[in-house]
Amino acid sequence: VGDAQRAAYSEYLAGPGDFGLGRSVTNLVDDLVRRGWLTSKNKIGALTYDDPQLKPVISGPLVRALRAHGLHLTAAAAVPNTTAYFTAVGGVVLKFRAAGVDRVIPIGASPLSMMISASTQGYHPAYAVVSGFGPGALLEGTAPKDQLVNSAGIGWQPFLDIGKGKHPGPV
Repeated sequence: VGDAQRAAYSEYLAGPGDFGLGRSVTNLVDDLVRRGWLTSKNKIGALTYDDPQLKPVISGPLVRALRAHGLHLTAAAAVPNTTAYFTAVGGVVLKFRAAGVDRVIPIGASPLSMMISASTQGYHPAYAVVSGFGPGALLEGTAPKDQLVNSAGIGWQPFLDIGKGKHPGPV
């Protein structure tokens, strides 16, 4: 659910285990810059679904958060939130690779299919992840291992963030 939708229905809609995309994207960028994962040398790509609630998160909170650190978005792509996603993501890989994107920030769209497509095409960007993508619960066990190298992110749901039997410390 995008920030505008969340605000419009805040009286009726609650997501106690999650927080708004705009807020999470801002916190994600701030943290990744602080840790040195995002720098002025990086070429940043954003992936989202072709959804009127999600696309504004890229042009708004993501772009603002990057600018606050002197960074900019190199490329953005929106894919259908249908089975056509699996075909469309191959084009995103080509687009990002051609633009030199080395950091991918997914906005509301799971990076899993892109990771699979990128691996088959020999493209290895680093991905930003958040609890909503289930980095420990899903990605760690299903994404190609070469796509998880250098991935980083923020988490607030340890049962999704930490893989079985792992204890990486504070998440």
